[in-house]
Amino acid sequence: MNRGSLALAIAILLFSNSALTAETNSNNESEPLSRLSDILQQRHDALFGTIEQLDIPPANYDHEAVRDSEYSRSAQPRLQSNTRSSNSTTQLKKQLAKVQSAAQQQKANAEAKEKSHKKSQQQLSAQIAQLKQQLSEAQKRPAESSFRQVGEQVSEGIRSVLANIQKPDNTNRSSGNNQIQLMAQINDLTQQLTAAKNLNTQRQADLDALKLQLAATEKASTDKLAKADSAAKTKDDQSQKLTAQIADLQQKLKDTEKSSTELQTQAENNRKEAATQIAMLQHKLNAVQKRDAGKQERIDALSQSLDSNNLQLNIKIDTLQQQLAAAEKASEEQKSLMAVQEVESKKRVSQIEALQQQLADNKKSQEQSAAQTVAANKGPSAKPITNAEKQAYANGIMYARQLREINNQQQQMGLVLDNRFLVSGFNDEMNKQSSMSSKDLSAALTTFNSTVDKKINELATKSEKSSNSYLQEFNKKKGVKKSPSGFSYQVVSAGNNKKKPGNKPLRIQLRESLSTGVIVSDTDKLEEKSITIYYEQLPPLLQEGINMIGEGGFVKIVVPTQLVYGDAGSPPLIPPKSTLIYDLKRLAP
Repeated sequence: MNRGSLALAIAILLFSNSALTAETNSNNESEPLSRLSDILQQRHDALFGTIEQLDIPPANYDHEAVRDSEYSRSAQPRLQSNTRSSNSTTQLKKQLAKVQSAAQQQKANAEAKEKSHKKSQQQLSAQIAQLKQQLSEAQKRPAESSFRQVGEQVSEGIRSVLANIQKPDNTNRSSGNNQIQLMAQINDLTQQLTAAKNLNTQRQADLDALKLQLAATEKASTDKLAKADSAAKTKDDQSQKLTAQIADLQQKLKDTEKSSTELQTQAENNRKEAATQIAMLQHKLNAVQKRDAGKQERIDALSQSLDSNNLQLNIKIDTLQQQLAAAEKASEEQKSLMAVQEVESKKRVSQIEALQQQLADNKKSQEQSAAQTVAANKGPSAKPITNAEKQAYANGIMYARQLREINNQQQQMGLVLDNRFLVSGFNDEMNKQSSMSSKDLSAALTTFNSTVDKKINELATKSEKSSNSYLQEFNKKKGVKKSPSGFSYQVVSAGNNKKKPGNKPLRIQLRESLSTGVIVSDTDKLEEKSITIYYEQLPPLLQEGINMIGEGGFVKIVVPTQLVYGDAGSPPLIPPKSTLIYDLKRLAP
């Protein structure tokens, strides 16, 4: 029975030898596998910690978006701002300096990250190589040594059991107890073997998982390194683009500075040229203004003179119209007289025919008588009958009156001309014949004009003295005022119904005279003793006078000649520097 038990024990041991060997191998490998797991965990932590320190973007990292976002926030706005403000050199310099500083900072950051990336990559490669070596060693370690050690341990246990079996009989007494212990040991070893097998299976699964994790880690590391390289390359490209943009901006800055310098030089030259032109134009403008001022004075004087001449002309026209009416009336009377003369002429012709025989003895007497008869017959025929003759006759009358007026003005200056030769010269010129040569005519006129100029200067001196004295005395009179236009006036009688005449014609009496008492014009010499004229046809100073009085009113206006005819006056009738006196009466219509 003891032998049977021993054989059973040996069979169990032999049956369990392989399992025990595997269990022993699993027990022997448990410690290096544990170390391997710890090492893998450390390498995993080191690997992912290093990758995170490299600031490598995750797998779903959008490099284009990041690049666009970063450069949209930094370089591009500044570059666009530089482009828009290229005309401002100072602003371009500041922005260029900012862009250069940002580019240098980004370049430094990129270089630092690149160095850290390379260092971490080297460390990671070393760790992966070490990890692979350890794994290879763990995989290549001979399983026989482990099983051998377990087998040796089991053999040692069997030898111990056999030794106990081969002891003397005195020891067999306790074989029952030893067999029980042996069975207990066998059961314990069987449990240990089962546990070892389970542990070995679990650790083998853990080792496979670690292999898969290592492969995944290597792939992720490779992908992240590739992405990091791509990101670094992208940053390098962006850095190169930014460097190119900086170079372009620097060139633009140089061009802008050069252009700005040229523009400043051109602007300075233009400014100097403009200043010169402005000075020249200002000088010309001053000269023109000075010349125009004199012209304006002469224009004003001529305008006043024209107004006064128009007034005189209106007066003359009224006078001529009245004279024409008188001439027409006289013409009717002359027609009746001509009829009477024709009857008388016929009678004379009959008498002449009857007396021809009586006058034959004295031819001379007869010729004289015939001449008288012809003269008597021609007298009535010289009178105007047709309208054309009347018009010609009226113009002759007007010319004669103008000539007589000029003659009177010359007489007022002390120049007396012989009327016989004055009329003779007029008739000769009208008949296109002359009793004097052109040379003699020119010499006579030159002498006469010189005399006239001398008389005018004498009159100017006398007139200025007389005018100043008269004006001073007039201004001292009661009720004398000065108008805004510059002349003095005295309302002698205000009249009635004082208001502007509007579009209705005015009836006025006007006398124009000098401070010396010489009368220039006077409506009192007209047949109607007045003129009818519209308000707008009057000179401005007379319009002011009309506004001062009503119907039946009378105002005396004293005007320096520069306000009417200018300092030169209107010789020979109005000497230079004369003062004119207007006696203006407004009559009822």
